[in-house]
Amino acid sequence: MSDKPKTNPSQARKLANVTQWDRETDVAVVGFGGAGSCAAIEAADAGSQVTIFELASASGGSTANLIALVAAREAGIPVLGEIELAAHHLTADVVGITGTNGKSTVTSWIGEMARGAHRPVFVGGNLGEPLATALGTPAAEAGGLCVVELSSFQLE
Repeated sequence: MSDKPKTNPSQARKLANVTQWDRETDVAVVGFGGAGSCAAIEAADAGSQVTIFELASASGGSTANLIALVAAREAGIPVLGEIELAAHHLTADVVGITGTNGKSTVTSWIGEMARGAHRPVFVGGNLGEPLATALGTPAAEAGGLCVVELSSFQLE
């Protein structure tokens, strides 16, 4: 799986409106891999001024203890992961799969069963595409289903 986001021309134009640093920022996005770029697009779509911070970290969970994020939390500023940010905009049912073994298999299996029932389905999360890529699709709307593999880091 590529860490680079898949963008269509509309998303590329939206990304052009995302700044690298601006003191008037409404939303800060830490990391600009697939999930980070989707979160930035979603925030920009909502009219927010977005700042992106790119980090090098040993593990996905190590960013949770960054001084800036701790300070934001202490100041009462919401700190959301990509999964939570996307979930705020879903009207579909969501099935989240987590655990030690078998997450990808179970996630794919549930997705295939839902497709067999002719339901609009998104399958992703830690398994593939970020959940935010489902936004604006029938799978994310009422009657749809989002089947999401979740790592322990995404649940923080």
